[in-house]
Amino acid sequence: MNLVDIAKLRLANQHIGRDELFPCPSELLGHMGALQAQDHAMAKCVMGVRLPIEAAIERGEIIRTHLAFCCGK
Repeated sequence: MNLVDIAKLRLANQHIGRDELFPCPSELLGHMGALQAQDHAMAKCVMGVRLPIEAAIERGEIIRTHLAFCCGK
């Protein structure tokens, strides 16, 4: 296995790149448990590289606590 294959597997395993397995943020967070970042902008980025999240935040489907996103259900 070369470095490119390793990088592709890591991205796929962390569901980075608009993964089709989880069509909405709450499903992805339910699978991952939580995602952590140092500030609000980076917390949104952590989820944003995986799925669009603005509408899910506005609907209350996911919540931010101590700069980590968690499933709001």
